[in-house]
Amino acid sequence: MLTVTLCVIATCDTCGDQPAFPAGDAHFTTESTALTVLSALGWSLTPTGTLACPACAARPVCATRGHLWAPWRPCWCRGKSLPHTTPGRPAVCGEERRWCARCDHGETRGPGLAVKAVA
Repeated sequence: MLTVTLCVIATCDTCGDQPAFPAGDAHFTTESTALTVLSALGWSLTPTGTLACPACAARPVCATRGHLWAPWRPCWCRGKSLPHTTPGRPAVCGEERRWCARCDHGETRGPGLAVKAVA
């Protein structure tokens, strides 16, 4: 037997991300159910009717209030990425990274280098 079932799948209108669920793709039976579950996960429906994931919904807030920076952390490459190595110390990566806890914007900095955006 073949059965046709319609479902609602959520996608952020700004970045195209979908909500992450341990069981895989989130298929909802109604828009109302989808919006209730997504709201609990930090997703929002904007005044213009677009659906925004938590990071995209936070970007306007960060633009007006500034980012909520996490502390600077050493780069994860541990000197294995050649573009990250410190001149004269090829086995040591001198880069550091930090991320905004609200919008997922990131920055990186290195010894003697200016801070630059990574996301």
